[in-house]
Amino acid sequence: MSLPEPSNSESRLPPVGQTVIFLPVPSLEDQHAFYHGVLQMELALDQGVCRIYRAKAGSFFGFCRQSGAAPGSHVGSPDVVTDGPILTLVSEDVDGWYDHCLKSSVKVDGPPRLNAKYQIYHFFAFDPAGYRVEVQRFEDPRWNSQG
Repeated sequence: MSLPEPSNSESRLPPVGQTVIFLPVPSLEDQHAFYHGVLQMELALDQGVCRIYRAKAGSFFGFCRQSGAAPGSHVGSPDVVTDGPILTLVSEDVDGWYDHCLKSSVKVDGPPRLNAKYQIYHFFAFDPAGYRVEVQRFEDPRWNSQG
């Protein structure tokens, strides 16, 4: 099986500066003890119900306290706490990514929006397997020093 060739429009895609993989966990403290204590990863940002650790420059692992809600039932909610993985592309041009997804007939959950609780501007797209792909820009000034 061969993979499709990228279209010429992909060469003009907005840049992605960082990536974060968010995973649900029952205990943020247990994750902190392991990722910060044992693996000695820097805690890059503590959002209360989510903690993001630097794996390497530009690459992060995020852990969010499980909500107990049905998977996907909270997508778009300002109180989103995930029960499934979220693959996140961090880009300054969220609107550009949204336009590209629409032009490519990618299913999205709605237009980009500001989430004041997490201080992000974002939207969710869905890959062919149904995984959530979040495109976001951090508005939180604590994130600006991350690389």
